[in-house]
Amino acid sequence: PARHGGLPHRLNEKSGVGRDFNWLAIENSSEWSRISNDKLTGSRLEGRVRIDCFEFQPYWELDGYYPDASILAIEYHDNPNVEQYINHPRNTANKFDLIFVDGRFRRRCLLTATKVLAPGGLVVLHDAWRTHYHSALDEYANVRFMDTGRLPGSSMRSHIAICALGETELFKDLCRRYGSN
Repeated sequence: PARHGGLPHRLNEKSGVGRDFNWLAIENSSEWSRISNDKLTGSRLEGRVRIDCFEFQPYWELDGYYPDASILAIEYHDNPNVEQYINHPRNTANKFDLIFVDGRFRRRCLLTATKVLAPGGLVVLHDAWRTHYHSALDEYANVRFMDTGRLPGSSMRSHIAICALGETELFKDLCRRYGSN
């Protein structure tokens, strides 16, 4: 899973956040990890956000890729970083209150999320309109799709799925507040 969160840690009032949290991001791009870490340096989030990187190429950069082809790249099957990227949350010995899945191998990341989600926790799937992700959603007792509107500076609309292993008050409240279909 690309982005995970929810490890408890008390922030002081000077942080401006005023909430208990710690954030773990899991990336596959060392360049993006470097850029993100540079932005964190010296910020109020430094020490609260950790970015772990397990580098592998995105599918569109692999030899033989073209937009109309489905490729099963040997680079993915033989690359231990892919498995580490997908399963890293299981290796942290933590449960997560909130998990954002917005990266590579989203179906498999959604399945991993079911193993590390804290009781009452939620998973948010970005680009939930992509039907090839939906088979993994069967593992969740509650799933609600939401249109979050147009992304700033873009004509693209964002669609998410809020997922929970059980029906929690937070899940019900989000569905009431923001609508669902």
